[in-house]
Amino acid sequence: MATRIRTLNFLPEIFKTTTNSQFLNATLDQIVDQPNTKKIEGYIGSRFGYGVNAKNYYVTEPTKVRTDYQLDPGVTFLKKDTSTAQDFISYPGIIDGLKLEGAVVNDNNRLFTSQFYSWDSFTNLDKIINFNQYYWIPEGPEAVTVSTETVYNATDYIVTSTSNGYLITADGASQGTTNPSLILLRGGTYRFNVDQNSQFWIQGAPGVTGADPTQPNVSTRDILGVSNNGAETGVVEFTVPYKNAQDQYNFPGNNRVDLVTTLPYDSVNGV
Repeated sequence: MATRIRTLNFLPEIFKTTTNSQFLNATLDQIVDQPNTKKIEGYIGSRFGYGVNAKNYYVTEPTKVRTDYQLDPGVTFLKKDTSTAQDFISYPGIIDGLKLEGAVVNDNNRLFTSQFYSWDSFTNLDKIINFNQYYWIPEGPEAVTVSTETVYNATDYIVTSTSNGYLITADGASQGTTNPSLILLRGGTYRFNVDQNSQFWIQGAPGVTGADPTQPNVSTRDILGVSNNGAETGVVEFTVPYKNAQDQYNFPGNNRVDLVTTLPYDSVNGV
């Protein structure tokens, strides 16, 4: 048998006092002491089941509960959104917890046997039952562009005519962009400062004539909220209308007609 190691012997003689001996015996000596272990061999786990021989030698447990429930499953609790174990309860611990709450635990088979159980299919069952209320988009919904760019509700722009288009520079910016895509907020006011030899138009469709290609009698330059449109010098101001700004022109169906005329549209418009 190995000689017991005393950490007190590593101290100078002046520190080998009774107090230090008691302290080290209760602390460091427990760490450096030779382990007192005993080698045993045997089975652990359930003695019942397929391929199990109950006559084999099983390790003897100190209590009947540990003998009956060797290696039985338990419940592990994890920290939220992690795989780190936070707590554990064994099968006997579950029985004891139920008993503490007043459950009848003298028959575990009756306690855990049920004709019903909870089932989560991970499926929205309403889409299966009321399938005619839904429609399938093979390519998925349209992509939503998420940007970190800040959109202001009021900005001044400097417009410079070039051979390739318009160079538009935001007030305070070091440089501009030719023919950029501008993001405007409804209800915001944006001022375009122009000083050139050609007119600057804000219109609803591309083109140089100002007429709608599909409806030649409709002007694409008649934009709600734009003032001084087509100016060569000065400020063209655009106050972006709200979504419901022209709802007064939405008329319900089945309107009663009480006048019929053969006059052309240009003679009736605005009268």
